[in-house]
Amino acid sequence: MDNLIEDVIRVRRFAPIQFHSSSTGSLSSVRWRPAPRMDTPRYLIYTIAFDRKGEAWHSMMARLLALSLFRTGFSGELLIFTNGLCRIIVPEHPRIREVTIASDGISDADFILQAMQFKFRARRLIPIGEGFEKIMFVDCDSLFLKRPEPLFDCDADVMFAQEPFSSITGPGNNAYLSDNEMRALRAPGINAGLLWVRTEYFIKIMAHWERIDDQPPLRRKHFGDQPAWVRVIRDTKLNARPFRFNSDVRYPFIEQRNILDFSAATLLHFAANRPEAKVAHMLGASLHYCVPEQIESIASGLRFSVALNERSPGVNKADGTLQASEAPPEQGRTASCHEARIGG
Repeated sequence: MDNLIEDVIRVRRFAPIQFHSSSTGSLSSVRWRPAPRMDTPRYLIYTIAFDRKGEAWHSMMARLLALSLFRTGFSGELLIFTNGLCRIIVPEHPRIREVTIASDGISDADFILQAMQFKFRARRLIPIGEGFEKIMFVDCDSLFLKRPEPLFDCDADVMFAQEPFSSITGPGNNAYLSDNEMRALRAPGINAGLLWVRTEYFIKIMAHWERIDDQPPLRRKHFGDQPAWVRVIRDTKLNARPFRFNSDVRYPFIEQRNILDFSAATLLHFAANRPEAKVAHMLGASLHYCVPEQIESIASGLRFSVALNERSPGVNKADGTLQASEAPPEQGRTASCHEARIGG
């Protein structure tokens, strides 16, 4: 499978079961804040947790993201796209869905780029017909400190994130900017790890993003899908606005500040570091910002990472990778399986 979008993929959808208490350290041991009544506007957040064979870093990050999101009392739903054979959220939560994407045919060299591009390719698997008003993408290397509903409370069609200490004409953004734009633009860079789109425009925006990303760049492309997202924001006639930097989103690794400085933010995005460093700092931030009764469940992220890898043979616990070539067996899944094509 040279290109994920051109091949048939296996999709497993998990029907939510009743959320119940279980052993200490599981997701259900978190004391969730009550969500508002469900007749309020419904929001969908989706994230992508694709790991190379034998690794589990992004699965760990997605678990911590989910823990942070629903402890705030979020009233919407979370959709996790994963390529792993083990569930990320155990036991299942009624407003968390996991969809498994087959990625075994993707070469290691193409893997990161394919994972980034799945942000817009996932549009064919997003349940846009279920009444959601707005759809948000969040990178899995993120934590919510506050309820995300205020991030949606804006009279805009598209919201995008700006990145500190960067320029829109810099190497992470400029691959599709014209020479005139390169000379004239003076604005912060744009980070493609946080965005939302009104549902009625979602398919159109994501398809436009893919069309741009498929075009030859005008200069060297860095950070995969991100330069094409900059072009989308530049091109759109819709009402596109940036998130507020200090109160909406902060970047601990990019800003290099003390973790205590981020308490006013709604979202922390741990961009710009290696996966293992992201997991370590996300766990630390989770322990700092959680309430006392949640410490046991947050700490279970460490046990989760070990348990996930121990389901497969040949674990090298020092670096979280596997030495064996075969994939782990499925664990306790009762999903209905069908074939789906996300291309075409």
